[in-house]
Amino acid sequence: MGSSAPPDPETPKDSPAMATHPAPSPPDEAIFSPSAAFLAWIWPGLGHISLGQKRRGMYIMLGMLFLIGCGVLVGGVDAVDRREDRLWFYAQAVCGPIVFGIDSINQRYIKGLPVEKQLHLKGLGKVNEIGILFIALAGLMNLIVILDALHHRPIVPPGDAAENPPRSGDPKSGTETGGEDGSDHAGPDVVRGRMSGSHSAGASGDDPGAASASVSVSGGGGGGGGRTT
Repeated sequence: MGSSAPPDPETPKDSPAMATHPAPSPPDEAIFSPSAAFLAWIWPGLGHISLGQKRRGMYIMLGMLFLIGCGVLVGGVDAVDRREDRLWFYAQAVCGPIVFGIDSINQRYIKGLPVEKQLHLKGLGKVNEIGILFIALAGLMNLIVILDALHHRPIVPPGDAAENPPRSGDPKSGTETGGEDGSDHAGPDVVRGRMSGSHSAGASGDDPGAASASVSVSGGGGGGGGRTT
């Protein structure tokens, strides 16, 4: 009594069951944005706000303004002086127009006053140097911010990642998924599980012929043909 051979556990590579539909990965390419870098120099944090990173931009703005404000309060308005402290001014200038405004006040108003009045408005000794250092440090930090705004990678919000989870048809997951055409596709692990399950069911079923069937496959030199007994 002949019976059909159990299905081959090996699935062909071109089988529809092996079709996978990996989820599209979020864009990970760096973006070059000169306009955001320019805005980051115009006002600290403005570049990241223009990129949609409002919280990060606000943190940058508050940090930079805190350092600049502390530098002016500790070292005086002359903590920014492009004539007497030119090398320090190069680092401070990266903070943007706000530093040029402080220097303009120093050059036009503070230095035009009599020496007696300047003593009440200018920082002296180490205190003035600390103020210069604070503002220079803010400039160097803003340089990093400008470079980050110039060449940055887009940030995917957590909500978007939750709305587009990885599809389970990935070959690594080995789970089932529905195809775009509505057909049922499965990963290789699931396919092998189905094959082995059907094979064991055929061997232990009610049909005694299926349990006693033997399969022998022989191939010729020029072509192959299967023979079932």
